[in-house]
Amino acid sequence: MIHRRDDAPGGAGQPDGLDLEALAHDPRCPVGETEQAREALSRLGRPFECVIYADEGHGFRREENRVDAYRRQATFLARYLGL
Repeated sequence: MIHRRDDAPGGAGQPDGLDLEALAHDPRCPVGETEQAREALSRLGRPFECVIYADEGHGFRREENRVDAYRRQATFLARYLGL
């Protein structure tokens, strides 16, 4: 999830924050891409949150992971959108 605001501290169009979620065994969305994004965001000093679910493939199968992801998303949206 990305949220952009024109009045963001970094300037027009800069992301307020980025929520990265990956499933470690997903053949369609390689976890390495999330790791690269995490490293780049760290180097740039951009705000982000990242979680990699080590025991998931393509799509959530474990209820506890789904609940955790939804809670993280709700927290992210509350923080950056005031929802």
